[in-house]
Amino acid sequence: MAETTHNIPASNILSRALVFTVSLLASAFAFAGEPALRDVVDQEISAAWERQKITPTQASSDAEFLRRIYLDLAGSVPTYEETLAFLNDTASNKRSQLVDRLLDDPRYGQYMADIWDLMLFGRNPPGYDTDKRDGLQAWLQDQFSRNAPYDEIARAILKADGNSVEQGPPLFYMQYKSQPEDATEAITQIFLGVQLQCARCHDHPFEAWKQTEFYGMAAFLSRLEVVSAGKQNQLTKYMIGEKQTGDILFTGPAKNQEPGKKGSPIKPKFLLGDELVEPALPQGFKETKFEANKPPPAPSFSRKDHLAEWIARSENPFFAKAIVNRLWAQFFGSRPRTSCRQHESRESCFAP
Repeated sequence: MAETTHNIPASNILSRALVFTVSLLASAFAFAGEPALRDVVDQEISAAWERQKITPTQASSDAEFLRRIYLDLAGSVPTYEETLAFLNDTASNKRSQLVDRLLDDPRYGQYMADIWDLMLFGRNPPGYDTDKRDGLQAWLQDQFSRNAPYDEIARAILKADGNSVEQGPPLFYMQYKSQPEDATEAITQIFLGVQLQCARCHDHPFEAWKQTEFYGMAAFLSRLEVVSAGKQNQLTKYMIGEKQTGDILFTGPAKNQEPGKKGSPIKPKFLLGDELVEPALPQGFKETKFEANKPPPAPSFSRKDHLAEWIARSENPFFAKAIVNRLWAQFFGSRPRTSCRQHESRESCFAP
């Protein structure tokens, strides 16, 4: 059989632009003396072209590159003055210099914050208005502007320390107030690239997901409570409190539900992993009652924090693959071949 040669648009500098952002978002493992991450990715892409007999087209023109890189990193086309300055620049490395400038430009942080605000809340967030997210949007912009590693960003969102106005992350859980199952669906999709929602009602017929996997993950969030901690700038400061007691009750498949059936408590369990080992409560323990307009006391043992640490750890088989696929889709407008499609094996289920 004759082999087919494909022509695809390619620009080495565009792949470098992607890698700049991947390096921003991915956990940092670079050491002195190792090649730059962008060079490693370029080498891997070039090797794949050679293996698959792909012939890339010539690099984009300066005008094409300029428009694309501004849209990718600043979320808008360049101004007339910016366009003239770049097109008239005769430096051989002007493209890489532009990438560096845009990554330091305030527009980059704002653009990425807009994208992640949409990712975390959707276009029509339930339960409250979008104009109450100023704190979180400012926090996201700061994270991207100062080149915070992605594992730190994810960990902070999932731990939700502080309040929704001054820090921002607690607002993510607020949209799932008293709905740990809904929060579980969102967290596994956003941070793990896993479509776990089918297992909410029944064992998945084609995947490894069982109902116990879904509710084991939901159990990490079953003790969360949204607490009002006063106001600032006419906005309520919401905080996430966590009780020391309270469990998800598992009642089995939806088809077997019966009125009044309470079900059995299910322990927190990492996805396809072990149950969380929890210390026993002290004798005579009394649950804390959270008070309005006061910060909730931190629990002596936090299920939520253990989940956040597990999700963002380097050994997690889902976390890194999910963000790579998400960024690939953002910058190249398509999903890689390992994206999750219905009824595929779980190893390929990492799409945004």
